Amino acid sequence: MAEAISSFWGGLLLGIVSFNSGSIWGGLIVHLGIAWFMEIGGWLGALVKLKKVYLF
Repeated sequence: MAEAISSFWGGLLLGIVSFNSGSIWGGLIVHLGIAWFMEIGGWLGALVKLKKVYLF
C-alpha cells in the first residue's frame, strides 16, 4: 500500500514538472535515475549478502 501511495505522489510531481516545462525529458531522466539507483542498491545488497562483506 505504501508503494502505491508514494507512486501516486511521485507521478503527480513528475506530471507537474512535465506540464510546467512542456517536455517529458526531465521527468524521464528523474524516473530512470531513481530506477537505476534502486537497481544498483539491490545489486550491492545481494553482493554484500552473498559474500557476507561488512562495510562498517
